[in-house]
Amino acid sequence: MKVGQTGDPAKRVKEHENAAMAHGISVARSWVSTPHVEFEDNEAALIAFCSERWPTTAGREAFESGDFAEVVEYAQGLPYTRLTEAVLEAHCSASATAEARGHAAFECRMTLARLNELAERAALAGSLVNDGNRSAACDAVYELAKAGVSLHPAPWTAEDPTAAERYLLARGAAPEAARRNATEFELSFRTLYLIEYRREAESFEDIARFCDAVTSGPAPQQQLGGVA
Repeated sequence: MKVGQTGDPAKRVKEHENAAMAHGISVARSWVSTPHVEFEDNEAALIAFCSERWPTTAGREAFESGDFAEVVEYAQGLPYTRLTEAVLEAHCSASATAEARGHAAFECRMTLARLNELAERAALAGSLVNDGNRSAACDAVYELAKAGVSLHPAPWTAEDPTAAERYLLARGAAPEAARRNATEFELSFRTLYLIEYRREAESFEDIARFCDAVTSGPAPQQQLGGVA
């Protein structure tokens, strides 16, 4: 038997049903109170009530051989100040926001871990360069850097998602070719920019100037280093 509180009862009950199904069992009965102000105090009271009567099986909210009817009867006797729709909506919105932030933080940690792994592999590949494998090592470093750059969008993506396509069109590419090649072109030159300057481009103008300098022929290192 499980007790607890949630801002989305239907979703929570479904999660318990899925968890039970994974173990070859099912949820036999469930009871949900009306939305109320005292939900945290009442959850604590229910946990204390059950803890005094039955051993826990997992965490502090699941109990072995609990009496469902007895627990529901106790729960129904607890104080309930009904939440207004406005307060309930605000609570659900806050819960959804917190969940989204938690997911975003997890994704950020995973991305950073992947970037660190790629950086270590690139450093290793670079340290093993010699006259016999220079071309292959440089290709390996480029591919690792490209994989890292691809983990997050360019800083200008939200405000100017077609910048690369317009750049290719302005330099004579056919419309269909510009659309087809824009994503790979942008990713490739973001990678080359990172390798050249050891920092990411902050705007597509950085990429455009770098590409123009590269495709126009060799340029003095001082000039390239001065590109902002």
